[in-house]
Amino acid sequence: MAQPHAHPHPPPGAVPPGMRPGMMPQPPTQLPPQTAALLDSLPFNPVSYTYKDAPPRPPGAPPALPIIVCKEHEDVICPRCGTDFSEINQLGLVMSLISPGMVPPPPNVQFPNTAESIKNVRDKGNEQFKQNQYPQAAQLYTQSMVMSLNRPSWEQGSFVKDEISSALLNRSAAASKMGAWTAAYADAETCIKLNDKNPKAYFRKATALQGMERLDEALAALEAGLVYEPENAELKTTMQIIQQQIRAQQEANTGVASGPEDSVVSA
Repeated sequence: MAQPHAHPHPPPGAVPPGMRPGMMPQPPTQLPPQTAALLDSLPFNPVSYTYKDAPPRPPGAPPALPIIVCKEHEDVICPRCGTDFSEINQLGLVMSLISPGMVPPPPNVQFPNTAESIKNVRDKGNEQFKQNQYPQAAQLYTQSMVMSLNRPSWEQGSFVKDEISSALLNRSAAASKMGAWTAAYADAETCIKLNDKNPKAYFRKATALQGMERLDEALAALEAGLVYEPENAELKTTMQIIQQQIRAQQEANTGVASGPEDSVVSA
C-alpha cells in the first residue's frame, strides 16, 4: 500500500521542470565501470565560494548577473585562496546572452524526428506535380527547404544537404514545366554546388539550358553528368536529342543537309 508523503506530484500530462513540450525524457546513462573508477580516483579539492552582485552595467546593456567569488575575501581571482573564478563567470555571461533556441538539449533528451515531416511536405509536392499543379508543387518544395533550414543548428548535417538537394531538384523540374527556365537553371546550379556528383542535377541544368536554347551549354552539362554516371539512360537520351537539335540548327544555317557520315549523334 502506498504511503502518504509531503512532496507534490505534477498533474498527468504536465511537462517536467527543465523540459519543453515534445521532449522525451530518457533514463540516465550509466558510466562504464572503468570510467567511473577513473573519475573516482581523480583528486578532489573542495573550494569555498559565494555569490556577489556584479557592478551595474551601462544603460541598454543586458542585466548584470551575480558573479562567483571566493567566500573568505570575495575576490574573483584570489591568490590567498588559490582560486580563479574569472573563466566560469565569463562562461555564465556568455550563456546568458545566448538565445534559448540556440542551446542544444541535454544528451538524454530526444526530439521528435522532423525528417518525416519534411519528407511528407515534399511528398505532397510530388502529388501536386503528378496532377500538373506545378505552382503548388513548387510552393511545397520551397516549404520543405525552409523546414530543413530552420532545423536547430545542432541537428544540421549531411542529411540536411540531402533534403535541400532533393527539394531543389524537384522545384527545378516544376519550374521547367512552367517554362520558368531561369528559375529551373538556378535551382539545378545550386544543387550542383551542394553536390557536384549528382547526375540528376546536371540533367535538370541541361533541361533548363535547352529551354533557353543554349544548346552547347546544355550538351556540356550532360557530358559533365555522364562523367559520374556514364550509363545514365536519361542523360544519354537527352544528349542525343540535343545533338540532333544542334545538327538541325547547323543545317538551317548552312542550308545543306548533312549526310549520315556527318552526324554528331553518338553511336
